[in-house]
Amino acid sequence: MSTPAGTGALLIGCGYLGAVMVRMLSGSAVTALTRGTQRHAALRAAGVQCLACDLSAPDLDQQLTPALAGFDGVAYVLAPPSAWLDADPRPALQRLTSVLRTARITRAVLASSTAVYGDAGGQWVSAASAVRDCDARSHKLLAIEEAWMSGGLDSYVVRLAGLYGPGRVIGRDTVARGEILPGDADEWLNLLHIEDAARALLATAHAAQPLRHALISDAAPLQRGDYYPQLARVLGAPAPQFGGAGGRRAGSRRCDSSSSWAALGLRPRWPDSRAALPSLLASGG
Repeated sequence: MSTPAGTGALLIGCGYLGAVMVRMLSGSAVTALTRGTQRHAALRAAGVQCLACDLSAPDLDQQLTPALAGFDGVAYVLAPPSAWLDADPRPALQRLTSVLRTARITRAVLASSTAVYGDAGGQWVSAASAVRDCDARSHKLLAIEEAWMSGGLDSYVVRLAGLYGPGRVIGRDTVARGEILPGDADEWLNLLHIEDAARALLATAHAAQPLRHALISDAAPLQRGDYYPQLARVLGAPAPQFGGAGGRRAGSRRCDSSSSWAALGLRPRWPDSRAALPSLLASGG
């Protein structure tokens, strides 16, 4: 498969992850579709063309088709599942992919979640593992993936582990307040630095043979009973307590993302979240 020729980037949803991608795309022509206008001033200051857009709107084609006239490049869907307001997101995704087919989309990349692998009882999962439609969230994620991959574009899905980075440290406020943590200490966490997530998505757009369904995580899954006590120590907070079974919706699994990184010709720059915690918290993360 040849490298896409288009140089533009269309970010469909532009929150925490999108802002990092905008910075990495500096010098490229970037268009961002967001639900509201709150972020537009900062994005425009970075040279981004902005458009407020409701992805679930029945008239999506009327909103987007003129804006995409002449577009040539890669489309990235970064919007969370909540952006698709209907219980069944497939009709809205079908409208979106129909509009995207009117532009010159050289490659189409959807950011999804490792939650689709469900509860593996702490066992390893990889990009090749079976997905599990086991709760409302995984059901919606898989419906979004299905509609995206059947939309008639050169489409890819990148399933991301839990994102952290500057301004976002998972569990920080809960631990700082001394609240009981849901779930068990022996359940596994799979984390991913926001910069590595952005790198993986951008590389998927240009790699010769990325996986159609990739799993991107760091190289060091860790048990909650290791992560949260370390977080408490760095914060100077009391040792955390766990509330027991029933509090975790996504299940316990260990993510092996080595095949997905290898297909991109990359390695994570942040292979172990524990090494990043002190500097992130010292800077107000």
